[in-house]
Amino acid sequence: MQEIGIGMLGCGWMGQIHARNLAAIPGVRIAAAYDYSFELASQLVSTLGGTACATPEEVYTAPGVDAVYICTRHDVRHELFELSLEYMKPTFCEKPLAMTVEEAIWVTEAVQKAGILFSMGFNQRFKAGIRTLRQRMDTIAMQPTALSLSYASGGFLNCWSGLPEIGGGILTCLGSHVLDLCRYLVGDKVESVSCFADRQRFPDPYLEDMAVINMRFANGAIAALSVNDHACPGYKQVTKQHLTHLEVFSRGRVLALNGCDTVVEAVDNDLKRHKFDPGDSFEQANGYSIESEAFIEQLRSGRLFLPTVLDGLEAVRLVEAARKSAHSGKVVSMTEIPGL
Repeated sequence: MQEIGIGMLGCGWMGQIHARNLAAIPGVRIAAAYDYSFELASQLVSTLGGTACATPEEVYTAPGVDAVYICTRHDVRHELFELSLEYMKPTFCEKPLAMTVEEAIWVTEAVQKAGILFSMGFNQRFKAGIRTLRQRMDTIAMQPTALSLSYASGGFLNCWSGLPEIGGGILTCLGSHVLDLCRYLVGDKVESVSCFADRQRFPDPYLEDMAVINMRFANGAIAALSVNDHACPGYKQVTKQHLTHLEVFSRGRVLALNGCDTVVEAVDNDLKRHKFDPGDSFEQANGYSIESEAFIEQLRSGRLFLPTVLDGLEAVRLVEAARKSAHSGKVVSMTEIPGL
């Protein structure tokens, strides 16, 4: 088995999660790591191996780096994208792809022109409950007509992630996840978006920490999403994850993820329960382990398993539509949002 070396860009909480998962895969090693805090990079390589780098370019040029993981703050990625393109390195990028639609379009066009492998980190698709639900949808050829989703976190937006231009608040940080997940499950283009958003938990200058988003798809399906940062640690102990409720409807059939280990299926008066193992750790419960394994398999096989740069662009466009709706009080057509 050919060994694969990964270069980590960003060694904070998310970077550490990805690095641990990658290092646990046979034939994969952490070859280099960079963070604006050299201490964080040094701590990561002291436990997982590799070289701590003083600049991002040192990661790209370090011996044995076959691919890179971008897990930095949202607003500092342009230079990293340019380096990925310059050195033609396969790249995994944590969501969001960019803070603006214009930036997302630039990245998408550049990646497509260069032809490099570029994968987006939408881990919600890989959670055990979502995989169980989607597999059942595929088995019975279920086309959703309505979807209801609730996603909650607890108090993490009171840092850079909740600030303008740096993190983007609830719509960028968690909205990216639920908007991508709905696109993935419905399997069609979004036509229009409406949104209410508010900030109730944190003071200025933080952005909104709660939102309700509605979407209409080209095939007529409708999705209703609730996302907030108002939960607490005790709530997550019960759910083992952030995504707590998901219901998919299709003309008398319901698939519902409503708990930690079961997808409920109801057709008329018939009821089935599809059990799944959520995993023992935070990484397993939130799909990070499988996500990392899928990226490595992409490198080895050339087949695509993860969301692409186009999925990243669409999530940025949908976040922009939701933000525009929240600020204007109007339904926003996706034709108003630039795209490819």
